[in-house]
Amino acid sequence: MATLQVFFDYACPYCLAGHQNLTELMPQHPDIEIEWCPCEAHPRPEQHSPHSDLCFRAMFYARERGIDLWKCHQRIYAACLTDRINIEDIDALAEYMGDLVDAEALNAALREGRYETELQGPTTKPMSKTVYGRCPLPHERPQTGCRGGSGRIEGTAKSVSECLGERKRFTTPRLCLA
Repeated sequence: MATLQVFFDYACPYCLAGHQNLTELMPQHPDIEIEWCPCEAHPRPEQHSPHSDLCFRAMFYARERGIDLWKCHQRIYAACLTDRINIEDIDALAEYMGDLVDAEALNAALREGRYETELQGPTTKPMSKTVYGRCPLPHERPQTGCRGGSGRIEGTAKSVSECLGERKRFTTPRLCLA
């Protein structure tokens, strides 16, 4: 089975659109396994907010417990971009996730600092030139390997399809949903 690394930020509306398109496209590619790679566009200590690090840690919590990550992503994107809860507040985020996970246990895990090390892992670092389907992040300009959607919502489905096609060229193709 081939692996596709998908870089995303829950606070990014373009990533939400890309995720929706990816949800539609993946049934056509049962031979692809997704490796979800959180990539916060504006990590702490940047002043720009919201910071989505707690959301990423909630995803790691859900993954560790075998929760359906597609449902988890949908719920967290809704928290950030639809219902606009304060995702930087542990109590608010844990309560919001309560329909998928044990809210008290998630709250405790986040307060204890669990999953901090996962945020420092190799798949949460800046993306390379093999990333497709997004505008380059500020620290990556001017060199970029993106093509397709270039951050536009209408181009995301094409970018996802192109990236899935690139799996023959790269050991592990990468896609950023932004």
